[in-house]
Amino acid sequence: MSPQKKSTFFKRIAHYGPRRTFNKLQQRILQRFHGYPRSILLQAVSACNLKCEHCFLNNFGKEIGDGVIRILPYDDFIARADKIKHLIRHVHSFYFSGFEALLHKDLFRMMDYIVSINPAIEFPIMTNGNSFTPRIFDELTKHPIPEISVSLDGISRETVESFKTGAVFEKTVETIKTLVSLDLNASIGTVFVLHKGNRHEFIDYLDFVNDLGVKDVYVTNLMSFTPALRDRYLYTPDSNPELDTLFSRTIEKAKKNRQSLTLPATHAMLKGCTQWNLLFIDIVGNVAPCDYLSVSTPFELFGETQQTRPLIFGNIMNDDILSIWNGKAFKKFRAMHRSGKKLPGHCRLCADAWGLVCSNRTVYDFR
Repeated sequence: MSPQKKSTFFKRIAHYGPRRTFNKLQQRILQRFHGYPRSILLQAVSACNLKCEHCFLNNFGKEIGDGVIRILPYDDFIARADKIKHLIRHVHSFYFSGFEALLHKDLFRMMDYIVSINPAIEFPIMTNGNSFTPRIFDELTKHPIPEISVSLDGISRETVESFKTGAVFEKTVETIKTLVSLDLNASIGTVFVLHKGNRHEFIDYLDFVNDLGVKDVYVTNLMSFTPALRDRYLYTPDSNPELDTLFSRTIEKAKKNRQSLTLPATHAMLKGCTQWNLLFIDIVGNVAPCDYLSVSTPFELFGETQQTRPLIFGNIMNDDILSIWNGKAFKKFRAMHRSGKKLPGHCRLCADAWGLVCSNRTVYDFR
């Protein structure tokens, strides 16, 4: 093992603890040798309390005519979970939505049911920070939540609320403060979606969240779905010295604050998408590579646009889940992303497959 890998390994033990680190390694071995996914997202919430212009959910019923806005009833969720019990027993992480899972009134009952299947499972939470209640804060202390990532795209009300339609800046900040103050065995991080409208606050952002007690900062670029967003993102097809300089300054700030900073690429680099190791099941039970490809999502990248039909490999209510996951077509699709050498046609204009959003980011851990 190289010195760098050793350092990363021991940092993980220090951060997650020996038990969680061992569980993660064990699940990776199972995934590699037995053909299991690493994580499952069984969509119980296909909805949000915000109406952000840049989110593809806002195009459901418009450009995305087959998109379904819905919150799955508890009994329907249990019926679907029962269909995939065998896989739930062998994964480490479970998600309830790629949108705002906290909107579901039975979220923590659903967690309890999944824990009854796999007592070692964990539930990372991604949230916009505007749907918390005293009950939710209390329930978080009673469930295996390893990390909570709160979306905060600036350090001022004007910047945040002009980008996140319906968000309340002060409420998001108070949510972060409360989460940091709770007795949670979870890391509290923030997600910053970088675009032309908030880059002026990016350098100071690390100090701002550091003062709130946040040590994990995740940065993504703005993902474009329609030409309307073409002039708002900062990444480029080729070299990008301006953004490189901005990132270098931010890395120095993270080092000074002893924070962990996760950064995307500044220009397009073919890398593939890391969702290949996630089993995604949409709100109607279809298995797709991701939430984007479960519906007719349009993509825009550097002026070129594409909209394809959904890419569905089966439905868990009609087909055996292992047969779907290990089917030839689905395995070939995942292998293409895993290799990062050639993209499936559906993904060629997805910025995430080019290292520009969430997948294959670089971690600078100074904690």
